[in-house]
Amino acid sequence: MSKKLVIDNEKRLNRIKRVIDRLNKDIDSFNNIEEDIKLLNEYYGSNEWYTDIKNFDNGIYGNINAGVLSEDGIWNTLEEYKELKDLFK
Repeated sequence: MSKKLVIDNEKRLNRIKRVIDRLNKDIDSFNNIEEDIKLLNEYYGSNEWYTDIKNFDNGIYGNINAGVLSEDGIWNTLEEYKELKDLFK
């Protein structure tokens, strides 16, 4: 064994540990968004959602971020959530 080999592998070990720690934190965060997913699912396609689209399109809400009113954006996000949820079962 050489000193360089030990140093290089120590760096690898530390990098791997950092990635695993971040992934564990992200998985915890992912598991804590279920209530948001439930509420977003209820809003998506509801009468309120359609009314909000109409009001937004008519400029009633002014200049706000409204990605939630994008059918593709919200549907894609919910589908991606379902796919990831299946991975973590």
